[in-house]
Amino acid sequence: MFVATSDKLNFQSVVDNYSMVKRDYQWAVDNDFWFDYVHDIDVSGDIDPSVFTRNGNFWKVVPLILKGEALEFIPAQLKNSFTVSTLLSLDVKPVLAIFSILDPHSDIDPHSDHDDEIVLDTKHIPHNERNDSVVKYHLGLDVYDDGLAGLVVDDIDQPVQEGVLRAFNETTVHWAYNHTSKPRGVLIVSYLKSQL
Repeated sequence: MFVATSDKLNFQSVVDNYSMVKRDYQWAVDNDFWFDYVHDIDVSGDIDPSVFTRNGNFWKVVPLILKGEALEFIPAQLKNSFTVSTLLSLDVKPVLAIFSILDPHSDIDPHSDHDDEIVLDTKHIPHNERNDSVVKYHLGLDVYDDGLAGLVVDDIDQPVQEGVLRAFNETTVHWAYNHTSKPRGVLIVSYLKSQL
């Protein structure tokens, strides 16, 4: 389900400066620093960038932060970017932060995520018995208006719009679509619910 954003997080500083975040996103796109999104990479340990592929999938990511730290293998331009610096300066550190790029005329299959496994030893605990979960923040960065782009959470469809923030519980079934003629870009940041 969609949820209210947390005042404790002070994510508003990111929203208020979304043009700076968009600039960082655009740098990654212009410099061809992105990878195909895959669900089967274990991001709970150190990430070897060679596990990411570049074979033309429709959903791409620019990895930024894992377990409250900038990823070592990202270019210095991103490591020192406004986006990474601001996210890491907030009182609550993200579990995970990425730029997400969804190709034109694409739909992501409905799914639920469990990013709590990245920072908590919860893989052995059934999802409905876990003490914590993750709230995902989506900030629209690059959305074209010649069609529809949206985020659907628990069958509630919300448009993805530039500079607009959406937050939701990631264990809820959700999916995204981009029915425009150009790629759609968003910043996705995950936080442990217990810290918000």
